[in-house]
Amino acid sequence: KQALHALHEDERSARVRVMALGVLEWAVLAPLGCVVSIVLLAQGSRIPASLLWPWALGVPLGFGFALWAAAPRRLERLTHIGGRERPWLAHALEGIAAFRQILGRPRRYAPAWIGTALYWMLDIVSFYAALRTFGLRPDFGTIVIAYATGYAATRRSLPLGGAGLTEVLMTYALYWCHEPLAPALAAVLVYRCFNFLLVAAPAVIAHRQLGPVLAGAEPAEPSDAA
Repeated sequence: KQALHALHEDERSARVRVMALGVLEWAVLAPLGCVVSIVLLAQGSRIPASLLWPWALGVPLGFGFALWAAAPRRLERLTHIGGRERPWLAHALEGIAAFRQILGRPRRYAPAWIGTALYWMLDIVSFYAALRTFGLRPDFGTIVIAYATGYAATRRSLPLGGAGLTEVLMTYALYWCHEPLAPALAAVLVYRCFNFLLVAAPAVIAHRQLGPVLAGAEPAEPSDAA
């Protein structure tokens, strides 16, 4: 949102764009988890049904309700329940309403869908590589369910990118899928090291270089940033 402000985007528009991006991310990952869960339930998988049913039922019901609530004729009424505006609900529904536009014009927004899908695909490959490093060979369904469950609380919705909580959820999702606990924990930590910590150093450098720009001042010289 700060970057959009630096490009002279107004507060409301920047907020809506950021919320719509979050919805778009889950609009790609969540249906994948839903489809995989339904297939595993139909096959009688050993994965506990208590881990699969929330994905199988919650995703279509949740998306259906969200898109219904974000319809233009309902948005204003729902955000003023009781006669008082609820900003947190208004922000969420505005982001979903913006996503409805993306959903309704797939050809125009094809790069957004392709880019998001490519991101999740490569991140899941990285997760799988970490599991193989520690001798784990889960099938595709187990990988998707464990990965998606780990990100049920997304990295962007919590302080420090959900550090700690994501690792716990992902490790125990693997354990619930009948993978041994110790190697699962080691694999998740290695995956998160590359996924999260490895980018921290360039992020700190970029923050120092872009901080003045986001504040509206001239960017620092590369030698100063170094």
